[in-house]
Amino acid sequence: MGKGRQDEVDGAGHLRNGGFDYNVDSKDLALVNLLREDARRSYAELGLSVGLSADAVRIRLDRLVSAGYIRFVTLVDPALVGKLTRVSIGVTTSGPPELFASWAQEQAEVIHLVRTLGSFTFFGEFVSANDLEAHRFVCEKLQSAPGVVSAECWPMLRVEKWREDTRSPSVDRSVLEQVSWSDDDRELLRELSASPRIQFRELAERLDRPYGVVRRRAMTLLSAGVVRSTIVTNELLVDHSHLAILLVKGDQRAKSLLLAQPAVTIMSSSTGSRQFVGEVRAESRAGLAALEQELRNPDSGVADVELLIQVAVDKLPASFKF
Repeated sequence: MGKGRQDEVDGAGHLRNGGFDYNVDSKDLALVNLLREDARRSYAELGLSVGLSADAVRIRLDRLVSAGYIRFVTLVDPALVGKLTRVSIGVTTSGPPELFASWAQEQAEVIHLVRTLGSFTFFGEFVSANDLEAHRFVCEKLQSAPGVVSAECWPMLRVEKWREDTRSPSVDRSVLEQVSWSDDDRELLRELSASPRIQFRELAERLDRPYGVVRRRAMTLLSAGVVRSTIVTNELLVDHSHLAILLVKGDQRAKSLLLAQPAVTIMSSSTGSRQFVGEVRAESRAGLAALEQELRNPDSGVADVELLIQVAVDKLPASFKF
């Protein structure tokens, strides 16, 4: 996705990007769904599933990536590579938003960024090795970034609910014991993260290790869910969804309500001014408004709720550099 770019979509579902006009059809959507399950599927395998040649599949996917609809990623639990602190951030900026968006694109710590309507200009997420490093990132980088007027942070205590196709997996320690997780695996994950669709033979060459050993190890980690090859999509463009960031102050009753609500697709328990931070999805603005009213019920355990309407995606949720 281009730095700081805001794409325009017309009523027919066309993306206009600097003169480039691309229409997502049923075959594109079928490819997207297949890649969400496994982004390492070959062009030939994908073609057989949707009735296209391998070359036609490659051309379509190249267009989808170039237009900013999708991004191939290898999702890794940040804790596996020493990123133990995850923080949600709300940022208020002044002046052209493209300045801050371009800056955020260059920050390895920032793994997700959207533009929002509400009390914040941007909402995002970043990862750090620990709380002290997170504090340094905020003080030494974020607060002095172009256009930043103010920023608020909500450190994640626990990811309570997430969509596997948009967030890094949280790997149970027992799984790591079963696959005999070792320090050698980190280099393998680094290469898979940098090149999600890399062929195992090329991966073995980069690691200077036997092909058979690398293939078996990679397949073991993929099968166990330690690492996941998928795509993330710009749903504002692909599905024309109405998305909003959800900020909630409340008690355990509020937590139960949010977990049971299908419209709430992602949620984490946090510290700070809000106890729960997440994302909601609806078919219309009216659906978002109805959800907000439901959460404001006096018996819901919600003391306060705010929805930040997502208007553009500047950095798709993805794995991070390590």
